[in-house]
Amino acid sequence: GTNVSLEWLQAAYKLINTLDPHHPILITNYGLRGIQAYYSACDILMPDCYPVFLAKGGTRYPISNLRKWTETARALRPTWMVPQFFDWDGVSPVVDPARAPTFDELRNNVWQSLAAGARGIVGFHYTWDGRGYAMALRHGPDYLAREIAALQPALYGDPQPDGVVATPAPPDPTFSSTLLKFGSDELLIAVNNSYETRHVRFALKSTNAGTLHVVGENRSVTLVDQTFEDAFQPTATHLYTTRED
Repeated sequence: GTNVSLEWLQAAYKLINTLDPHHPILITNYGLRGIQAYYSACDILMPDCYPVFLAKGGTRYPISNLRKWTETARALRPTWMVPQFFDWDGVSPVVDPARAPTFDELRNNVWQSLAAGARGIVGFHYTWDGRGYAMALRHGPDYLAREIAALQPALYGDPQPDGVVATPAPPDPTFSSTLLKFGSDELLIAVNNSYETRHVRFALKSTNAGTLHVVGENRSVTLVDQTFEDAFQPTATHLYTTRED
């Protein structure tokens, strides 16, 4: 809440840390102001940034906000993100009729956050009156957990801040791309944070790879002069790696 005393939180943080220094203290809040106001009273920031998926299509808040929230939080503390893994229909009178996220939207929220530097994902889900049982919510989180686990070595790799230049057409400043190096291998995370199709040209500055394998899609892309192009459906995520397994 906005009326919580920072001094009280800091005193509680100090006391708990003294009594039990072996467990981190987390703070969850939904706004940038809260992240910036209360970070000094925790070890890990865990923002719950919900786009609110609408029945008429799209979202109430920009889906690209997860990137902004993650980048803001991780500049202050290690960050876990709490994506919207539920159907908000009927929860609040201030929103239009809502719906459950699709699988592509779930995957977008997870990988958009990881690309921005989140070190953990804790999806928030609840249900009532039999709602919340959309197919994407039944099976999506399990698939995403297994996908993250399979790519764990890459996620512990070294970010390459200038390693990739992504050029979407039409131009889109919200498009996310991050290159990670792990051992002799690489992982490129690319996320379309819009509800329009994007055609993207990627230029990898230091790779020696001639081929990248697209995780979960049974296809590969070929690099020519360290560049390749690919198409992105609305909110789509593509994960490219040098490892064939």
